[in-house]
Amino acid sequence: LLFAITLLLDGDRIVRGFRRLVPERRRALADRAGELAYEVVGRYISGSLLVAGIAGIAVLAAGTILGVPLTPLAAVWVALWDLVPQIGGAAGGIPFVLLAITEGPTTGLAAAVFFILYLQIENHILGPLIVGQAVKLSPPATMTAALIGVSAAGVVGALIAVPLTGAVKAVYLEFRRRRPPDAAATVPE
Repeated sequence: LLFAITLLLDGDRIVRGFRRLVPERRRALADRAGELAYEVVGRYISGSLLVAGIAGIAVLAAGTILGVPLTPLAAVWVALWDLVPQIGGAAGGIPFVLLAITEGPTTGLAAAVFFILYLQIENHILGPLIVGQAVKLSPPATMTAALIGVSAAGVVGALIAVPLTGAVKAVYLEFRRRRPPDAAATVPE
């Protein structure tokens, strides 16, 4: 969320700063690469917000049906944590289940089963379908990027790894199409 706000508020200034670093003859290519990256990051953020909203609504519905105390607060908590790749589901769901346990072991068990099932649906259907398609990465590529990101830079790395990988892929595919066929076959002597 902070990343998105930063891009909205300071995006133009950041782009102008990077653009000054690019030689004049390469600026058109750099502008196209920037546009592609911006599109991918925007789609990633939109997809992530949609999935997080679905998670919050699912918890709100389940918590209301089960009679879990503080359900609206738990739903917001789950939606916010759902934006964090890999660990967000557990970090958001554990408090929801703990709140459910205060109503009794049956309610706690029902909330735990619901949340585990929801996470499976989100991780195997919603995430790949919505976020994976937004950045045009396969589920294994998305998972690998997130794992490398979290290993390299923690939560921040996990947050930027998937859109960065998608942006690099989009730029690579765009410029590979533009390259003349004989440029790949020509070998300098």
